[in-house]
Amino acid sequence: RIKGTFYTVSSVVPYLKAKGIKAKVYPSVDYLKGAFRINKSAIAVSSWGDLRKANFSNRPIILFEHGTGQTYSNRHTSYAGGRGRENVRLFLCPNELVANKNKQNYPGARIKVVGCPKMDEFYLKEKVHNNEPVIAVSFHWDCQVCPETKTSFDYFKDGVLELTKKYKVLGHAHPRIWNKISPWYKQNGIERIWSFEDIMDKADVYIIDNSSTLFEFASLDKPVVVLNPPWYRREINHGLRFWEFADVGVNCNNGGKLASCVDKALDDPSEIQKRRRQINNILYPIRDGSSSERAANEIEKIFT
Repeated sequence: RIKGTFYTVSSVVPYLKAKGIKAKVYPSVDYLKGAFRINKSAIAVSSWGDLRKANFSNRPIILFEHGTGQTYSNRHTSYAGGRGRENVRLFLCPNELVANKNKQNYPGARIKVVGCPKMDEFYLKEKVHNNEPVIAVSFHWDCQVCPETKTSFDYFKDGVLELTKKYKVLGHAHPRIWNKISPWYKQNGIERIWSFEDIMDKADVYIIDNSSTLFEFASLDKPVVVLNPPWYRREINHGLRFWEFADVGVNCNNGGKLASCVDKALDDPSEIQKRRRQINNILYPIRDGSSSERAANEIEKIFT
């Protein structure tokens, strides 16, 4: 009823079209400055780059916190509670950890926990049980915010090749490193999966270094393997993935041991199951398929 124009980058347009969403490619920033000033209705964003554009306007800004809520030790603009969010009227958060980070720095804003809308359909689906295990592997992009945001692809890629000798492996990656890793997957006969939604549908175990997808997959109560390259500093505690909730799955510190870590993840020992479920209840407290409706209801309140 209150739907407006959906802007995105060109690479995402086909994906949205498949979802039934008509989207436009971003025009120039100068154009957006003018358009934002003319149109006074709200604008919803989910990243710092889009928020920066929206800040050119006097429009009410709604910010969906993208991801589980990982933050680092420097109040970086891209993460929950980060700088530059003074113009956000409504923060929509997946959990109380994220909400509290925003409340601490933006006490005047409306802040609501709604869960993760993108996960709704997956919480309502039956889990896939493959006759033979299917293992998905993914890597974060080489982000330079700190050592913990850098990719571990080069360190673990030989371990991935060894894994393919034992299991069917699906290859995934953060969109910002896909163009580097995708050809490597193809060269080594690994089935490439661009969409994480397909990973959730097809895989029995998910392997990843640093990404909210680690916790999203685990929130389906399916086992994960957590990759820790040597430059992840054990003495630095950012919280969440580093290192409070790193025990959401089997931790792998050496590429040569990746296959044995996957074996253990498939066994899914009771102590790991128990811890995974504790973490799920904290990070994804709303898993009944109602997050999209909750978010829409909060957005509508801005107009009433």
